[in-house]
Amino acid sequence: MFKLYEYQAKEIFFRHGIAVPRGGLATSAEGCVEVFRRLGLPVVLKPQLEVKGRGKVGGILFASSEGEVERVAEELFGREIHGEEVKRIWVEERVEFVQELYVAVLVNYSEAKVVLLAGEEGGVEVERLVLEGGSLLHREEMYLSQRPSEAYRRRVEGSLGEGVWVVLERMLQIFRQLDGELVEINPLVRTVDGGVMALDGVLNVNEDSLFRQEELERLRQERVDRDSLEERARRHGWTYLELGGEIGILSSGAGITMAILDMFQRRGLRPANFLDTAQMDGEGIYKAFQFLLENPRVRGLFVNILAGLNRCDWLAEGMVRFVEEFGLELPLVVRMMGNRELEGRELLRARGVEVYGELEESIEALSRKLELGEGG
Repeated sequence: MFKLYEYQAKEIFFRHGIAVPRGGLATSAEGCVEVFRRLGLPVVLKPQLEVKGRGKVGGILFASSEGEVERVAEELFGREIHGEEVKRIWVEERVEFVQELYVAVLVNYSEAKVVLLAGEEGGVEVERLVLEGGSLLHREEMYLSQRPSEAYRRRVEGSLGEGVWVVLERMLQIFRQLDGELVEINPLVRTVDGGVMALDGVLNVNEDSLFRQEELERLRQERVDRDSLEERARRHGWTYLELGGEIGILSSGAGITMAILDMFQRRGLRPANFLDTAQMDGEGIYKAFQFLLENPRVRGLFVNILAGLNRCDWLAEGMVRFVEEFGLELPLVVRMMGNRELEGRELLRARGVEVYGELEESIEALSRKLELGEGG
């Protein structure tokens, strides 16, 4: 999944006829002041992040003078919000409104259908209503080739008022044109003059479709930090996800990794990342160890190998090579199963690396090593 930043989503919304506040992007406090001078009073400073929940932790701030803008921007830049560092701030005009609403278009993967949602309440708590199927949300499911029903249109218009249905139709158009997985406006507000405007915007698309979406590929390049771990992993051809914790994870496949993350959470372990080993050979895992340990937060490594086309002994050779060349003072636990499993286990155990077959046992061993402060 490719997640656009809020300002990028709003740029696309605007071109599709959805009203958004005037604003500008800045990468420094001085840049924020320049945007403020163009816009006038007052403004909102909004860090551009992939994670949600900025507002709940005080990450969206208001300002009404040049000095205040500079002070607030300096407070935000470099701050970590849910493990992600603030490097870009969208400065936009502060909009007066009389009502918050919620609208979204998303995928129901289990049914292979598109879901339309529209609600009489927006804001930071609406995600709870979505998860709980709140009664204030009007919902319709349909196949991608279908049109929304006339009954659903009347229900949304009758309940939420003028303009909301037009916005939802345009969001569905964006969803279809850009291979969307989620298009969300929270909140969509009713302004004091009776119009509707998107104060926030989420646009997530299928990353595998970027080859045919020139505009989205341009936006991806625009936002890339060429030195970020995510971008460097992509250039290696690796699947990598930054999670903000302290345990580096190399694991085969997304499904088993989700189970591992759940098991970590139950034990109070915080994963730093997910890096997929499915397509790695010995050289690849050697480089992956170097890559993960560039993250200064990492204080332990967990490796889960289920070898099919690749081989356990090749991967073990890569790990042994790394340990012999660089040493490893951090706790390291390996779970290994599959093709050439016995040979791989022997190579690692000869170097003093513990190898396990059961998932519960291996995670428990890592937890114990961390508590005792043991190295690899």
